Amino acid sequence: MKKYLLSLVFVMSAVLGVNAQNWSKILSGADGLPGYEMGNVNYDGYYSFASTLIEPGVSTDKVRITVLETLTNEAPNGNNIVFALSELNVYDKNGNPVAYTASSNADHNSLSYSVDGGGLPALSDEDYKSYFHSMWADNNPVTDYHYVELALEKSVESFYIEWATRLRLPKNSPTKVAITLGTDYVPETVGGEFSLGDAVTTEQELAAGKQLFVLRGNAVKFFTAANGTTYSGSGPIYMQFAEEGDVEPSVANSMQLIPAGDGRYLVYWPVAERFLANSSSLFNGLNGWQYSTNSFSNAAYVKFTAVDGGYFEMQYDGENTNGPVTLYVGAELRDGVDSKMKTFDLFHKEALEQGDYTQGFALPVAFNWSIYKAELDDATVDEMMITVPQLAQTHLATIMNKADNNLKAYGNHNGYCTGGEDSALRSAVASVRDNIPSMGTVAEIKSAETSIFQALSRYMSAGLSKYEAQVNTLLANSTFSQPPYISGTYPESSRSILEGVLSTISGAKEKAGVYTAEQYVTIYKQIEREITQFQETLVENGGTSGGDGEDKEEETPEPEPEDGEVVYVYLSNGDVDAFAKSSLEGDYYIENGTLYFPLSGGETKYYAKEEYDSCSTVRPLLPRMTSFKFNNKYNPTLNVDVVCDSVTNDIDLNVNAIGKWLTASFQLSDDRAVAYVDTVLQVSKETCQSFADMVSYTVTYPGYNIIKLIKVQDELWTNPQANGDTIEVALTADMLSTNKPSQMSSESLANLLDDNPSTIFHSTWGSANNATINVNTYIKIDLPEPIENMQLYYKCRPQRNYNPLVLEIYASNDDNDWKLVRTLDYTNDNLPTGGSGQEYTSPTIALGGSYSKLKIEQTSGEYSKNHCALSELRIYKVLAGTTEEPVKIQDAVYENRRVPFGRVYNVDVNWLTDNIARVPRIDIDIEDGLFVTSKDYYLKANFRINGNGVYENFEDSVQIKGRGNSSWSHSKKPYRLKFAGKVKPFGLTKGKSWVLLANAQEGSLMANAIAMKIAQMAGAKYTNHIIPVELYMNGRYMGSYMFTEKVGMANNSVDIDESLGYLVELDTYTSFDEPINTTGVYGLPVKVSEPDLIELNEQYPDSAKALRARILKDSQAMQSAVSSGTGLEDVMDVDATARFFLVNDLVLNQEINHPKSTFYFKDETTPGGKIAFGPVWDFDWGFDYENGRSYCYSGTTSSVVKTSMSKYMFWEDLTNVESFRKHYYKVWKEFVEDNSIAELQDYIDSYYNFAKTSFQNNANEWGYYCGFREDDRDRAKQWVANRAAFIYRNLGEYDIEDLIHVLPGDVNLNDYITVHDVAVIIAYIEGNEYKRFSREKADFNKDGYINHADAEGVANEIIIADSPSPLYKYNTPYAVGELYGNDFELALGEDGVIPLNLMSYSGEGYSALQFDVRVPDGVFVDDIVPGDVLAGHKFVYEMLDMNTYRVVIYSDNNTTFNNSDDVVVNIKASAMSVVEEDARSIDVFNVYAVNNNNDEVRFDDVSIAFGQSTCISGLYATALIKGGDCITVTALEAQDVVVYSADGRLVRRMRVGEGTTRIELPAGMYVVNGTKVLVY
Repeated sequence: MKKYLLSLVFVMSAVLGVNAQNWSKILSGADGLPGYEMGNVNYDGYYSFASTLIEPGVSTDKVRITVLETLTNEAPNGNNIVFALSELNVYDKNGNPVAYTASSNADHNSLSYSVDGGGLPALSDEDYKSYFHSMWADNNPVTDYHYVELALEKSVESFYIEWATRLRLPKNSPTKVAITLGTDYVPETVGGEFSLGDAVTTEQELAAGKQLFVLRGNAVKFFTAANGTTYSGSGPIYMQFAEEGDVEPSVANSMQLIPAGDGRYLVYWPVAERFLANSSSLFNGLNGWQYSTNSFSNAAYVKFTAVDGGYFEMQYDGENTNGPVTLYVGAELRDGVDSKMKTFDLFHKEALEQGDYTQGFALPVAFNWSIYKAELDDATVDEMMITVPQLAQTHLATIMNKADNNLKAYGNHNGYCTGGEDSALRSAVASVRDNIPSMGTVAEIKSAETSIFQALSRYMSAGLSKYEAQVNTLLANSTFSQPPYISGTYPESSRSILEGVLSTISGAKEKAGVYTAEQYVTIYKQIEREITQFQETLVENGGTSGGDGEDKEEETPEPEPEDGEVVYVYLSNGDVDAFAKSSLEGDYYIENGTLYFPLSGGETKYYAKEEYDSCSTVRPLLPRMTSFKFNNKYNPTLNVDVVCDSVTNDIDLNVNAIGKWLTASFQLSDDRAVAYVDTVLQVSKETCQSFADMVSYTVTYPGYNIIKLIKVQDELWTNPQANGDTIEVALTADMLSTNKPSQMSSESLANLLDDNPSTIFHSTWGSANNATINVNTYIKIDLPEPIENMQLYYKCRPQRNYNPLVLEIYASNDDNDWKLVRTLDYTNDNLPTGGSGQEYTSPTIALGGSYSKLKIEQTSGEYSKNHCALSELRIYKVLAGTTEEPVKIQDAVYENRRVPFGRVYNVDVNWLTDNIARVPRIDIDIEDGLFVTSKDYYLKANFRINGNGVYENFEDSVQIKGRGNSSWSHSKKPYRLKFAGKVKPFGLTKGKSWVLLANAQEGSLMANAIAMKIAQMAGAKYTNHIIPVELYMNGRYMGSYMFTEKVGMANNSVDIDESLGYLVELDTYTSFDEPINTTGVYGLPVKVSEPDLIELNEQYPDSAKALRARILKDSQAMQSAVSSGTGLEDVMDVDATARFFLVNDLVLNQEINHPKSTFYFKDETTPGGKIAFGPVWDFDWGFDYENGRSYCYSGTTSSVVKTSMSKYMFWEDLTNVESFRKHYYKVWKEFVEDNSIAELQDYIDSYYNFAKTSFQNNANEWGYYCGFREDDRDRAKQWVANRAAFIYRNLGEYDIEDLIHVLPGDVNLNDYITVHDVAVIIAYIEGNEYKRFSREKADFNKDGYINHADAEGVANEIIIADSPSPLYKYNTPYAVGELYGNDFELALGEDGVIPLNLMSYSGEGYSALQFDVRVPDGVFVDDIVPGDVLAGHKFVYEMLDMNTYRVVIYSDNNTTFNNSDDVVVNIKASAMSVVEEDARSIDVFNVYAVNNNNDEVRFDDVSIAFGQSTCISGLYATALIKGGDCITVTALEAQDVVVYSADGRLVRRMRVGEGTTRIELPAGMYVVNGTKVLVY
């Protein structure tokens, strides 16, 4: 026999040890994957999987689940295998849940433009309907294995994992996963000394106990079809699993046959850890692909039948959409197809065997399988084979653990296991555990699984009795009232909540033995929510409250707690005005129907009789805030989401962001609700504001206001001066003179007073100074009034080494007699030296008398003794002080103002960066103690982060090398880091490549951080994140650094796949790897950053050449568009480029002119991709460093486009293109109106406060001027404010309405689509342009014309558009008319027609109308037809959901359709079942119309009540029967009612009349006219 040798690698943790880097565990079908089938997975079920205890041998706070295979191994659009999960839980060894934060390398919702499911949050939301789906779209395919990583809230040494797959869609359920501890999964190799044994020819031989086999398919190698086409393949192959095989056998082809009972087997390949799958669902009636699976549950029960020639046939039973089917497995001829096995039914099998290739398949298939013995040593066989007990243990562990966990969680259900359900479950589990070692067939495993499942289901059903008792107690002890509600009672309508709970319990109990444990847990939670919902309706002081006990105080809907008693005026238009009695000067009163409120301050507020409905102290019902979080998606400085677990009136959150301005995400309890902070409307995910102090949200409805006395101005007091206070002396340029003026007019003394640090006074210099070279320079000041004590302030020139060293201060009253009063020098008085732009304020100088003239003479300076150069100078008068007390000279001013009232939620943020004295520390320990000395090669190292309580600690191996261009020349070096896999340091988006910025230039420690913050606020594309860190290398302190992403095409930078776009760097630095291509009319230096064209050229030279040509062609087209000023928006994303330019303009980064580190990219994911500039990068030479070699001293009025230093005129020409200027104005207007400068200054403060210790350490290490101090911080804040003001002030203004309002079809530019937009288009066509009209939006179909086709397109868009917001509706004026419908009767089972009338008052007509219609359950809309009045009008309606429809009506010429009382539509509806009496109405809402002035108006919502009656046919039940505290019969006609007990005894027979009848009976289960109900 021929032998084949494959080296066998065994990883033995006992020998090598275990750590988080090398530990992994595979879970597969042998472990029970994909899990237990909960319900019908293709209809309403899912797979539930629970692992056995996982013990890695080390403590970990990270668990990564990498999906290797799924049921179908679907891998669409270039992605690796995709998967979907609805829930994912982790438990410690004691069964306690462990909270986590989830991340993924393949989150579809963050990587794709589309949304599929709820994303990562869905994994822990306890909602099986929501789910996480890994990336399947083609815009950013993830080619690595897809995984979910869990950052645990605590470290564990062992753990359980439990998950549920996506509801109703099982195809992407995991069947093989790798568990690692936050590291990439690295497959292990398996093998052994192997030889192919004798052929097996009898069925008895297959039953050998300890034997592995090899299965060979005997497909032919060549076949020529009737049409002459020749097909070829590998010929006979030895199967690795269904989809793959080998021409030569090896250990990888070893196959095990596991007894399944009745002479059938599970076919298992141990090396691949796959079973032969039951693929019957894929059989299409002719043939089907045969696949393998990791899941024991999905394995086929295969029957092997010996046939002539020593071969075997394989068959198994299954089921497809047509019913049961027996399939025969054959060997596929072709290579490179889905599988090497196919399935056929008997008819098609026999046809193929007889050579008939017209019956379902055109190629021969070999159904004769050869089976051989696999010769392996016993140890290898033992290692590879899985026994039935082992299979049972791993498969049954899921449901046994589930049973144990539920018993631990619920015990005896508080004594409600009255039937011994808990004991029965324990017995079932114990029995199965005892029997596992003796199990010999798969059938025994299935039987054991069923026994536990049923016992567990009955046990969970018993738990419902606890809730049943609780609800019965609530019903018995609660008092209900009708409006106006009585304090301490529940609204009568709330009774139905508890009745619904009892109905749920009754139905769920009937499913004992059928429902899964998960289904019962879901029901438990639903019941708890509904009980809480009931309790929150408790009426307090005429309103409702949120529960009882402590929660009651938290949820109290007081408008303002400090206001005391409040009076509410319910207005006729639906608004509510509130008055705190404490703010009234006397009682409110009614006189002749008019309601009067005497307000503080003498004002009286009154309401005419027709303006209000009622007035009382009963509060209206108010909405709630139901969720609150800070989502890092909307907060770039926040690396991880911060979620409020439970919303109460006081929300306290810990946040690790730098900068205190945040954008909150929140949800409110209903669609009409709004939220305010003070009087500012809050928009979830949009409104950004400071959370430095507590922020109070008021949640209310539009139009709910309280009239309060508000202080608008504080008291005014005198301000007696304290001793030592200073007042600036008001100097003007004509008060200054000098003995040595500069010969340059731009360097005059006036510059000392202009508040511009970039302008200077300079004394005489150059050759003009030769005659006076030994004469000291002085500045003489004629003061506006005499002073006795003074302070001198000056700011040095914004260039280094021009600072004064000694100054002499003289005083005089006559210009002749000068008295030396003080000498200031750098040694004794700390005059600043060495730096640039430094500031100095002297101590108080006593002049020794009262003097009106000063002279400041420089006797020594850094450059020379008589070169005096200063940018600013001030004189301060020092006051002697007074003993007077402050006196109030004006009282505070108050005004009565309307402010929103509602529930108040106080959000208080604990800023972690405020509480920590040090930034995070990074330790990089390089192998062999080496240091980085090159940018050309990497060194291996260990990387550690100590987050100091602000960020999570992190450790991994890394490669490190140098980076940068000019920055590499500094002693303090920048570095590039490359991890083996994608990592998430500091909670940032996962990526492999990162950068440590050194910021080595003096004064630059915050430059890049400030610039990146500006970019984030401006919305620049793919902006980096900045984390300040202290860097240690091999234990040596390296300085204060910034940790950030490396710019590149990666998911943590430019998140575009390399195959679907490119990244270009404009850079004049030469590169050894990628040449510079000078191209286009501007000769821009184009360097292709990614993809790597050199690497691409090595593998695909033609593709590399084509890509380079396309990139250069795109660059040329862009440059031509800029040069010509036409067609720019066809080739450039102008908005993105304007945001990129804003950043560079604001920080004065003139390097873009002679471009260095200037990036642009093109996203070719979809056709029509355009060039967009970004990401922004490298601001070491910004903030005017390029000109003055210092930061933020000068340049606030300089142009970023500096043509004198650039041969490239690209940016100058671009900023003169009209379309760019318009976009640039728009992004600046947004930036300013969003308070971005205030947010930026706050960020500068926060960053500095967090990092100032690090800055000082850096100065200690690298020198004084390599620090960053308070004056640097303050100067930076002022500089950005001054520069922003200068730029914005000098922008040309543009009409940007079409750029602001982006919604297609929003013709009237109000950010919503309604019939008014259609009417506005029609008016334009008719020659009447509306006051707000966008021609671009009106051309809806983009054909260049505005016509009726566009109106029709917008009308169709309305059908699917979002409904307008509550505030939009509130602000839309009322129509002068009424929409109404009359009450009607709807016979059961018969159609009814409900006319909807529109009555117009004062002759107001309407040309267009839209509204939504909602019907209750049991009622169906058969049609909605226009009334006669709409003849000639366009009419369209569509179903929005099972109960809701939308109607849109408009005219092609804006003809009005009524002037009186007309039927506008007839709603044809039918009732198929009895509707509860309090639900019998058809609601018409969201009603908007266009009047004869072409203005939009709104109507009130309409509720049309109906009664129900029986039908003639008698086909439908005519009564609705419900349980509760009694039996309730809602009957449409008089009828007999028969009540039986649960055991079949007649309890009562009676006749009930039409309407609702209550039958009082003792608590218990009853059957009423065949319907089972519960009375409690």
